[in-house]
Amino acid sequence: MLLRHLAALSSLAWALSSAASESVSGVAPQAIECARAKYQRHVRAQQQWQHGLAALIVRTDGQYKDLAAEQLRQQLRNIEINQLVVEHLLNRKTAVLMLDARPTNEWPDLLDRKEQAALLASSSRYAELSAQSRAERQAAASAGRSSNSEALGALVRGFSTTSPAYQALLAELSATLAELRQPGCAWQNPRR
Repeated sequence: MLLRHLAALSSLAWALSSAASESVSGVAPQAIECARAKYQRHVRAQQQWQHGLAALIVRTDGQYKDLAAEQLRQQLRNIEINQLVVEHLLNRKTAVLMLDARPTNEWPDLLDRKEQAALLASSSRYAELSAQSRAERQAAASAGRSSNSEALGALVRGFSTTSPAYQALLAELSATLAELRQPGCAWQNPRR
């Protein structure tokens, strides 16, 4: 009798775990496309912010043109790296369930070491960009910050309180990110 109950419980546990895994992996394609569109909107907002900030730096003080261009290139590379991470997570459909509960800027943080290794092995672009980023960080760490980098940092910090153009850029980015905090695809039809 006890063996029959144990067998029945075991059978029930297997059925429940199978049903649970099917409901997790059976994420609706619309949810995946919604998450993909949401992150694409996040990427565009970040890119616009970075381009706008670089242009503002150059308009304010042309001596930082090369440094602003380098900073823009690095930031756009980081945005692309994060985009590849999120695409990898979206291809693993179960991740969609985790993504929607978090702000879009946190999505790339969900990549654990095992998934990062899988992404490095499957995406030559991700491997290339990650290697470039790592090499630049190591070179910058060994070289230390230049006086131009320090001055550029001070210039940008000064924007936050004195520049209407900076405030407009920041307001646009903040508004977009606030829209994207809405669950699911509600961000596509914001109430205004």
